[in-house]
Amino acid sequence: MGGRAPSLARVLLRRLVAVFALAFVASCAVFLVLARWDPTVAVEESIGDMAQELALAVRPEKDGRLALAPGGHLAKYIADESVRYVVIERASGRVVAQSRRPLAEFTPALPASGARRMAFSIVTPAEDPTVRLDGFVVERDAPGVAVLAAVAVERTHFWHFIAWIWEELVEDVLPVGVPLLIVTLIVTAITVRRTLKPVAMLSHQAGAITPRTTGLRLDAVKVPAEVLPLVSAFNAALDRLDQGFLIQRRFTANAAHQLRTPLAILRARLDGMAAAPETTELKRDCDRIARVVSQLLAIARLEAHEIEIAETVDLGRLARETVAAMAPLAIAEGRSLSLDAGAAPVMVRGNSAALADALGNLIENALRFTPPGGTVDVALRPGATLAVLDRGPGVPEAERARVFEPFWRGGDPRGAGSGLGLAIVAEIAAAHGGRALALDRPGGGAEFRIELPQIALPLPRADQALAAQ
Repeated sequence: MGGRAPSLARVLLRRLVAVFALAFVASCAVFLVLARWDPTVAVEESIGDMAQELALAVRPEKDGRLALAPGGHLAKYIADESVRYVVIERASGRVVAQSRRPLAEFTPALPASGARRMAFSIVTPAEDPTVRLDGFVVERDAPGVAVLAAVAVERTHFWHFIAWIWEELVEDVLPVGVPLLIVTLIVTAITVRRTLKPVAMLSHQAGAITPRTTGLRLDAVKVPAEVLPLVSAFNAALDRLDQGFLIQRRFTANAAHQLRTPLAILRARLDGMAAAPETTELKRDCDRIARVVSQLLAIARLEAHEIEIAETVDLGRLARETVAAMAPLAIAEGRSLSLDAGAAPVMVRGNSAALADALGNLIENALRFTPPGGTVDVALRPGATLAVLDRGPGVPEAERARVFEPFWRGGDPRGAGSGLGLAIVAEIAAAHGGRALALDRPGGGAEFRIELPQIALPLPRADQALAAQ
């Protein structure tokens, strides 16, 4: 109706990704703004390299005076009109060489014990306030060639700022920031998943709660404080539901138990009456009511888990005994029974009386719907499956999910059943860890199955094997 519910982990992850992305962009912006106003960061390293080459290109001439002797690459670089430079002899302050457009008045003085390399960035309001000079001052302190060399490049404020931002992003920020962001997102995803793991465990526990396992409760240990009130409220609701189920089961069991005695007295009085058609009908109705009461009591006991699943049951033997017990009923109704149980034993863990009752209910149901003169087939299939097949009208596919519900009689044309027999079969199968199914029988009719978990036969001991030989 409302579409698929959003994943809490995905919502948290998307929001954290957005927060981290915004924080990353904001930190980059702050870094760039601060770097713009920090000359030691903002000035390009290539300008400093040129200043270093300029200082190294100073040579003493024959008369002892210093002169600039630039090579091809350096000469081409300083010939650019946007490049300004100056070389000053440290001892005398004499300008050894300078560009056509002077730079000396913009060159900051190095402190006496300062760094041997210093960046600077200044505006030239006297010439053009939109032009900025970004440069480096390099000191070369060698015998006979102690000089200061300064190189500055003219930049237009806006476009230079854009170019500088791009250069900083590509060369400095992105190589470090992008991997860091990816690692942060991966760690965040893992953290979110692990943080929500208790919620997933609670969902798994809640999914295991069924009408047969209402005693289970959600584990409140190691649950986040934000989720603990929900867990407590859920467990409290289960307590109330469990109490309601218990009251209902007790009422059903008590009512069925209390009805058995009056019905037994009524049957005894009917047996003491003279034979008559009305008496026979009353006896039949009394037996039918007693059957319904017994079935109600059986369902109440099954729902209360009062049957003990502790025996090792041979399904083949159980099927043979049950078919033998049901044979007189089949003969009395003009039908026959067949059994295919195989020779190999098929063992399950269960309650033999309850399983026999379930198989008997299936056979009784099949006899009711099989036409007179027909045969009800009972088979033990591989995998601990008991199957009862009839030649009746079958079960429509739309009704197969409801056929095992209590008091549901569907399209029973004869109205003879109470609608509890198949419900008892389903309860017994579920109590044994199995299930009951209704299927179509090839060629017409229905097939009812009880599928149970099979257990392996114990291997014979060595002394038993020798004795058998």
